[in-house]
Amino acid sequence: MRIVSFYFENPTNEKYKIFYKAFLNSVKINMPTIPLSFIKLPEPRAIPGVPLSLLHNYHKLIVWMDYLNDDTIFIDCDTVVLSDLTEAYNDNFDIALTKRKRKKLLNTGVVFYRPTGKDFFNEWYKWNKVLMKRIMSGKKYITINQDALRLALQHQEHKFLIKILPCRIWNACNEDWSEINRDTKMIHYKAGPGSIRHEALSNKKLYEINPKFRNAIRILRNYASYETARQNETRAIAVD
Repeated sequence: MRIVSFYFENPTNEKYKIFYKAFLNSVKINMPTIPLSFIKLPEPRAIPGVPLSLLHNYHKLIVWMDYLNDDTIFIDCDTVVLSDLTEAYNDNFDIALTKRKRKKLLNTGVVFYRPTGKDFFNEWYKWNKVLMKRIMSGKKYITINQDALRLALQHQEHKFLIKILPCRIWNACNEDWSEINRDTKMIHYKAGPGSIRHEALSNKKLYEINPKFRNAIRILRNYASYETARQNETRAIAVD
């Protein structure tokens, strides 16, 4: 069992360090016995007509493909882990994914993997490459990783056991940010319309922040500034 995450190293993106500092501290505090592979990558080579956000999204799966021999939790580094995510493995599945209650798209901020799902990942990776070729030829996509996942699920040659977990608990984002409580296992500070990202990167005092984001940003800031020497304390830092 291991956790795998990564980020793109870019001196112009210093402000984003709050996310991976909070992520790393949260994993050390709440999953201290699970090995973590945290990979620093150079920015991908620019491709004319392809937004940088899609290039990042595309490379996500490329990184993951090197870690398919063991049970692995793949996690975006703009997250905070609030409790032991290995509890997901109490259930039977090849791949476990999270889904928002108001959206059809699955979210890949966290993916729970067993080696029995390796062929599914190969299919997912194949569609990832197909969509990048389409994007380079002028077709428009908002995401690539998630759309490739949707196509892999639709066209899978073998039926894999895919478990769907609620984002509200396992990958809280968007409509969940105002409902974080002690059942919440992970918060995802994802970008996008109406997202928390802008507020999280601001220098606003906590009382100045939109009330629906306030608790989630308090948690982020606490973990980002948490001293390593105190990492064995309880998760009381996280939720009121």
